[in-house]
Formats: sequence, structure tokens, C-alpha cells
Amino acid sequence: MNGAPTAWSGRSMVGAALDGPGAVPVAAVVVLASAYIQFTSLINHDTAWFLYSVDAFFEGGRLYQDIFFEVNPPLALYLTIPPVDISRVAGLFAPHVFTAYVFGLIAISLWLVRHLLTRHAGHSNSVRRGVLFSALLTS
Repeated sequence: MNGAPTAWSGRSMVGAALDGPGAVPVAAVVVLASAYIQFTSLINHDTAWFLYSVDAFFEGGRLYQDIFFEVNPPLALYLTIPPVDISRVAGLFAPHVFTAYVFGLIAISLWLVRHLLTRHAGHSNSVRRGVLFSALLTS
């Protein structure tokens, strides 16, 4: 055999792609496809409501009293403040800034997972890559 993974070798093609130099291109394709889908789609109604509520908050509204009746805890609204603030200051489209913000949070989360997995010496590179790829797919 030439060392290439086959159906009989006990290793999947995805496992082979994640082990070695193919890991970065596979992850890049997943990220680019996700970004394309998110930036060309309509935003979710909940996201639109959060963006609207935070914008109203910036206009002087008081949370849970004036303009909007929100049943979610305030953390969801507070997490929406940075992208709305950036969009207002820079004059950018708020849903696109919010999408980029979420991608940034995903990147930070994946970096933290990678950091934690690297600190535990019992995990091989292929296990770390598999966990990170799974986390990337579910983000």
C-alpha cells in the first residue's frame, strides 16, 4: 500500500485531511463557506430584534421599560452593544458588523479550546485537530 487512507485502513478520509498539512485548507473552506452563507443571507429575527433594541437603547430608551419588552436576560442585549456601537461610529451596516463580531467570538473560542487542549499533554495532534474541527463545524 502507498500509505493513503482507504475504507479498510481504519482511518476516514476526514481524519486523514485533518492530520497533516490538509487541516488548514479544510478549515479555511469551512470558514469561507460559512462566511459566504452568513453574509449573503437574511439575519435571524431574534438577531434583528437585538440589533433594534440596542439601537433604541443608544437613542435613549431604557431597557425593559420604554420601547421594548424583552424576555431575555440583559446579557444578550449587552453582548450586542459592541457591534451596534461599531456600526454607528463607522457608518457600517449593523447586521454585517454583528456577523463579523460573531465570527470573531468564534475565533477566540476556538483559540481558547486549542490552548486548553495543548496544555494537556495526553492529547495527540490528530485528537486536537479533530476536536477543533468539530467545534468549528458546530459554531
